[in-house]
Amino acid sequence: MFLTRNAYSLEFIDIQTTPITLGIAVGLIVTTFVISAASGLHKGTARLSSLNAWLLLFLGLFVFIAGPTVFLLSFGTQGLGTYIGNFVELSLFTGALSGDDWPQKWNVFNWAGLPAAIIVLATSLTLWKWLRNPSLLK
Repeated sequence: MFLTRNAYSLEFIDIQTTPITLGIAVGLIVTTFVISAASGLHKGTARLSSLNAWLLLFLGLFVFIAGPTVFLLSFGTQGLGTYIGNFVELSLFTGALSGDDWPQKWNVFNWAGLPAAIIVLATSLTLWKWLRNPSLLK
């Protein structure tokens, strides 16, 4: 079965993965799809996108306010500083002098995800263009 506890983690609220919880999750997904499809391609997609954006904004603000705010700010600042400070050194590191083969293996791993990223980007841009100009669908 492809839908498991790891696919939609409910562990943070102590809900056990049972056939009933899986059925509820699948039911919510199907209901969302049916409502979106019934309201039309443009309206349904626009509503889901808007809802998704608002939920993301709410979740981010909630985590920022209710979570460890000082830790998030200090860790984010330190991470950005480390990234900027080490960018040139790490981007040019090949491991040739030290005999380290990690950069070669890591590069293959990064390139493996590139086709998927290109497909997602192209799909997003095409969908955005169609939503902005519906006459292209005819």
